[in-house]
Amino acid sequence: MRAAERERGAAGAGEIRAVVLAADGPEIVPSAPWQLRYEHGLIARPLAIGVCQSDIKEVARLREGPSQFGHELVAQVEAAWGDAPAAVGDRVCLDPNAPIHRGTGFATLMPADGPAETLRTAFHRVPPGAPLHRLVFAEPLACAVRCVDKALRHRGAPRLAPCRIGVVGAGIAGTLIALCARELGASVRLFNRTEDRLAFLEGTGLLDGRELGPLDSIRDDLDMTILATDFVRDELLRWALRATRPGGLVILYGGTRAGDTLAEAGVEVNRLRRDEQAASITWGDKALTIAGTYGTDPASFARAIAWLACDPARFALERLIVREIGLDELPHLLKRSAFTRSVGKTVVIP
Repeated sequence: MRAAERERGAAGAGEIRAVVLAADGPEIVPSAPWQLRYEHGLIARPLAIGVCQSDIKEVARLREGPSQFGHELVAQVEAAWGDAPAAVGDRVCLDPNAPIHRGTGFATLMPADGPAETLRTAFHRVPPGAPLHRLVFAEPLACAVRCVDKALRHRGAPRLAPCRIGVVGAGIAGTLIALCARELGASVRLFNRTEDRLAFLEGTGLLDGRELGPLDSIRDDLDMTILATDFVRDELLRWALRATRPGGLVILYGGTRAGDTLAEAGVEVNRLRRDEQAASITWGDKALTIAGTYGTDPASFARAIAWLACDPARFALERLIVREIGLDELPHLLKRSAFTRSVGKTVVIP
């Protein structure tokens, strides 16, 4: 597109209705016309958007870093200009860690523009016949793939067999990490403090009862422990360190905040996770490694989409969806979710 075509595309974005984070919490508003910053971009129509725990953290003002509000989406491209990463009619998913200029995905239309190379990192085309409700999990699954790839690199092997891996936190993130680790040959156990999420997961058939357990059933024989809770709290980190055998690995996936440290080991937990660093520590009489994982990358996205598109029962992630709502219902759900626990995934159909 030349300048006139870009202007027409941006004008089309003036019809947006979007859920935004206002001073009094989330509300649905008509958006102002989109102001372009770059000569490359697109306008996508969200077809399905997952409500992520990070969205809820933003509503509760608990999340640090740039906003990623409304990022777990499958969308159809309605307009494209410059060196866009997709053509009109293509379906795409979004990597929210790519620093582009975009609107929220919780909207009737999502405009986005940026440098051409960055846009190609942000938007990933998906096969036209792949199940929509499964593809809404592409971004969180890509993050889980990257987490498990980090484990492979630390292990120095192409597969995780016969590694014994414990994943702490049976929310969506922990479930996806457990599935990815099992796919690469690990013997997996997914632990949770409360029984409701474990019972829900067993009912989906994605994991069986032998792969699920209460947190107090962790023993000290795990080769690797992955913390996938909403936040990496001190008590859970200490629990993971006790559960991991000498020479083993503890991976930090869950949320951290500025200043988070493990004082006894001299580890800056937040920096280690966000910079994806690793630290060798001594815990009691054990030598252990603590490593961080954060976000995703194009290779992880490609593998996640391939797994979701090939229709294996083990990645039938639509079984994790417990409700569908419209855009008008989303502000109320987000306000309620900021103060309550949830089981399963909510998907928004604009």
